[in-house]
Amino acid sequence: IDDINKRMGAGMAKFVSKELGQGTDDKEEYNLYCHYVAGLVGEGLSRIFVATGFEQNIIASDVQTSNSMGLFLQKTNIIRDYLEDY
Repeated sequence: IDDINKRMGAGMAKFVSKELGQGTDDKEEYNLYCHYVAGLVGEGLSRIFVATGFEQNIIASDVQTSNSMGLFLQKTNIIRDYLEDY
């Protein structure tokens, strides 16, 4: 999990220095932002589920699905909070 935290911190640091105003510049940057703040969480949680025996080993190695789930949850959260935030 230590590697997840390092990757997340480094990725989030890239966005802290940017003036995002009302959001990211394009879809690619939006997906990258969501990857750093939530996709990596999905990857870390998948590893924890496998380590505790709640999931099969394949779950930890399927980082694409873990990332997609994290992006889905983050984007749902952004949409839900949009009017309150802006």
